Amino acid sequence: MKLKEIPQNTVVHTPTEDAAHELLAILYENGWKTVACTDGVVENARGIQIESETDWSWWKKIENARKENVTILTLAEFKRLYCEPEKPQPKVKVGDIVRIINDCGCNAYGLVGVIESVDPKSVDVTCDDIKLSCLYEWIEPYTEPETKPTEDMDTKEKESGEKGNNPQNSQLDLCELLKGRCTTFYSPMWGDTDVLQLYDVNLRIAPCKNHDSWLNTDEQGKCDDDGICMLWPSRALYEQYPLDAYTAWMKWREK
Repeated sequence: MKLKEIPQNTVVHTPTEDAAHELLAILYENGWKTVACTDGVVENARGIQIESETDWSWWKKIENARKENVTILTLAEFKRLYCEPEKPQPKVKVGDIVRIINDCGCNAYGLVGVIESVDPKSVDVTCDDIKLSCLYEWIEPYTEPETKPTEDMDTKEKESGEKGNNPQNSQLDLCELLKGRCTTFYSPMWGDTDVLQLYDVNLRIAPCKNHDSWLNTDEQGKCDDDGICMLWPSRALYEQYPLDAYTAWMKWREK
């Protein structure tokens, strides 16, 4: 805690040893020194008289202090009136990377730099060619964005397959596979499906029960480049390989 200026003839009543030790610790932290206090012995029902800004000297019985023109405070009152909690400072050191979170009068907000020097009240930060003197509340620690490791091809292919984009599906050529073998197949959209027409690079399919509705697909059975295959050999193979049309059609070809 940081002490404000304390008036002379101020007495802090510390009826317990713990309270007196707490007061002593506050005074010592702010550069005060003791005089005529043997081994720091503290007795109950005694106050501590503060004689000046830099020294406090002798034990004074609280009952005698009340007879004199002095201000008698409890420890809680003393702390409320004369102690200022110090703002915690970021734990930074020379070489740390920090982000500026204050304009600093030169549009420095958001800049990232390296701490060049540190003192109790401020730090010097270099951001590229700009040198700034910043209060601690103007900076925050900065961590470089984490770079994800490069995935190997096996992982990519596995994830691609899980999303229904098995790389092998791009090798599927239904126009070639179905030449002379057109029969009833299966569509996830309609169920039983007829192949109405085959072209060199695409085909037309329709539900068996209604040829008025139809789809044109490419040789991979997709209606769009980002779509999925809409034609499978059978419902059983679709359910067995729902994300791998290529394997399903290869199984059908082997029969």
